[in-house]
Amino acid sequence: MSRSRLLTTLTILFSTLPSLCMASGTQDYAGQYVLRLGTRNYFVLDLHQSGSQLTGTLSRPLHSFSLGTFFSDISSEIITESVSSAVISADHLHFVATKASDATDKDEYDLKLLSATQASLEMT
Repeated sequence: MSRSRLLTTLTILFSTLPSLCMASGTQDYAGQYVLRLGTRNYFVLDLHQSGSQLTGTLSRPLHSFSLGTFFSDISSEIITESVSSAVISADHLHFVATKASDATDKDEYDLKLLSATQASLEMT
């Protein structure tokens, strides 16, 4: 079952549809998360349940700069990274996004459901 949820990157909100706020398994995180800046998508996280594992992608600008809620130098070139691992750790989902062009270039994130309409995404 695919769901969309609201994400925050630090204090920035993603657009969403209602969902579960208390996650008990990886299936509770499956869905699409979209961070919009104005009328444009900034981050798009797609997570899919595949057996007992989550797979998916994270699409984002190749380059950007952020300082709290201030964003600048956002490139028009988009890169899509594969979610190479995802595990539940305490009250959040910890996942690793790997660049297709370089399997050694990995970014780690924590996704935490805050309510039925909000979640946070933090680079770790």
